[in-house]
Amino acid sequence: MLFDAATTTSTVVLIGMGGAGKTQLALEYCRRMEDSRSHRAIFWLDASSRNTLYSSMETVSEQLLPGRVFDSPDAAVALVRGVLSRWTERWLLVFDNLDNPEEFPDILGFIPAGHHGSILITSRHSGSKELGQSIELDHMEKEEGLQLLLHCSGGHTDELDAAEEILLLLGNLPLAIDQARAYISKRQLGLRAFVSEYQKRKQSVMQETPPFWPYRRVLPGKEKESSLCLLTTWEMSLPLLGMGEDAAELEKVITLFAFFNPLNIGERLFSHDADDDNPTTSPMSIFF
Repeated sequence: MLFDAATTTSTVVLIGMGGAGKTQLALEYCRRMEDSRSHRAIFWLDASSRNTLYSSMETVSEQLLPGRVFDSPDAAVALVRGVLSRWTERWLLVFDNLDNPEEFPDILGFIPAGHHGSILITSRHSGSKELGQSIELDHMEKEEGLQLLLHCSGGHTDELDAAEEILLLLGNLPLAIDQARAYISKRQLGLRAFVSEYQKRKQSVMQETPPFWPYRRVLPGKEKESSLCLLTTWEMSLPLLGMGEDAAELEKVITLFAFFNPLNIGERLFSHDADDDNPTTSPMSIFF
């Protein structure tokens, strides 16, 4: 259990890069809470933008008081806060994809008070940890990754070495592993054959998604849900680098590091003595 909301409103923030499994972990937690019948209600809010959060709040308000008409989105938010704050049974609000805090300087105004509520937030932005107790998701453990990869691929125990190589290639990220599993199943590939194909066609492999795919989201500027592949989630993370010259330089550095073995990216690269000749002109100077 992530937290106990029996006595006071609790806030837990799941923080991690795109593909780390934040949303799936939150969904699994909601499923378990629903099965336990420990909450009067669980509400899922899309916090990827201010408009989507307002829309989600309006949907919740319609469930709480059907037929009520609101003059403004803020009125719907006020109703949700007021009703949930008065409940004496447990409730849970999930703010999914709170990745752009600059859109929500007043995010606390969306959160009901009370002593029986729980708040679960998923975010890529490290600053979101200030909103409550934070849990950082990095990557899957090897045993978990192997279980996810081999679960529906026919149990190729004789290709265990190839499976472990796949995990290393994908950085043990849950979304990447699941996408690779789906690709292997669709193409009916052996694990060793997938390694060879991935090395040759990495970009096209990581862009392909199955017709029935649980990872979906309404992307900025779009009206309909799209299937999310690993490349999409990484591209969505780039705007979180910020604005201005430093953001552009940081994107160059990250692109360069993509060609490195992550085990060989040491702390010294981020220090002054890494480039003694021209410390001010080096792209790494943004870290100094």
